Amino acid sequence: EESLPPVVERYEQMAVQSPHKGTAFDKVYQHFFEGDGLEKLDERWKAKSEAGDAVAPVYLCLRGLLAERQGRMDAARGFYQKATQGNPKDFRYWSALGDLEAGEGKLTDAIAAFEKALALDVPPLERPVVLRQLARSQQRNLDADAALKTWQRMAAEFPDDPFVLEEVADALLEAEHFTEAKATYEKLRSLAGADPFRRVAATMRLAQVEERQGKYAEATKIYESALPQASESSWIHRELRTRIEEIYRRQDDIPGLVSYYERWLESHGKDVEAAVRLGNALVELNRKKDSVAWLQKAAGWAPDRRDVQVELAKRLDETEQSEAALPILTRLTQADPEEVSTWELLGEIQWHLHEKTKDAAHKAAALESWQKIAPAQTKDFLRVVRLTELLRSHGLKDETLVQYQRAVSLAPDANDVRE
Repeated sequence: EESLPPVVERYEQMAVQSPHKGTAFDKVYQHFFEGDGLEKLDERWKAKSEAGDAVAPVYLCLRGLLAERQGRMDAARGFYQKATQGNPKDFRYWSALGDLEAGEGKLTDAIAAFEKALALDVPPLERPVVLRQLARSQQRNLDADAALKTWQRMAAEFPDDPFVLEEVADALLEAEHFTEAKATYEKLRSLAGADPFRRVAATMRLAQVEERQGKYAEATKIYESALPQASESSWIHRELRTRIEEIYRRQDDIPGLVSYYERWLESHGKDVEAAVRLGNALVELNRKKDSVAWLQKAAGWAPDRRDVQVELAKRLDETEQSEAALPILTRLTQADPEEVSTWELLGEIQWHLHEKTKDAAHKAAALESWQKIAPAQTKDFLRVVRLTELLRSHGLKDETLVQYQRAVSLAPDANDVRE
């Protein structure tokens, strides 16, 4: 027998200990594929599979994996079947056979193989994998009742494993077994204990069950119940808000969304996020003045929220109230002079005023604001390019040329700038 490099030999030993698709098998396969050829690997394993000892079925299984990788499915099936005959009490061979049959669309044979595997001593880490394969094969075979029983069996065997319960619940929801999915998600939520994130995540899944059934009012209430459990600045809090909005948007019911937020704010007071979202929804109904009013309230409730102040300034500009936006943005530039996006927006609104009034003072103010993006002393090439493109987009040819020349001086080899 030809000796292998120590590392490859170690991987082969690992593959023998655990004969399934994975890193160990892949490394051995790669060594022979890039070296002596896969025929040599098959010959090596063939000799060991014909030795007649207790390890022979393992090598039959490995030959099956090799044949399957090469697309020789009939040969792979034969090797797996011989492995099950050599050691019918090893679940791994039945599982490998089931995987092959499922992949080939022979679902009845796959189900039989998985059931034989599960009747044997399957380790706890491997058992969910085989149960999952069985349930999915039953679903593909259009045996919904059998698949349901298998998913429920999986949940019953691993009642304290949140990952198993989540997978089972997701599968039940996908198969529209709503009652069973809801019960499993509730179990998952109770299992989360004091962990707020896991509790909120499970609550969101419960709301999805109601959504899938068209019970939108119930879903909304469930989402709302999770809001106090998430920090207002967290992504999951925003996700909850978005899910609620999507219920109305999927029905093209923007008036209903507006009414929802108005009721919410009436009962919950100074909810900044809800006020901003209400303002955005009102714009879609062309109620721009009402939108501005709610954004002004939100900005007053959260004077330190830059995003809210910027949103208000943009909305004022959109509603022909550009002058009112200027002091808001001026305060923001004073608070954070290095935030170039604020200078850019301030200049944009000043430019809008220039276009509307033809007042040269507004044009000068816009140019002064934009100049803050790349002050004369800066050596930041990207800032200069940003200013250059901004000036070019506003048709300011002379000012653009000056900035192009400046950019070239900072990066002489930048071909795109020269062009």
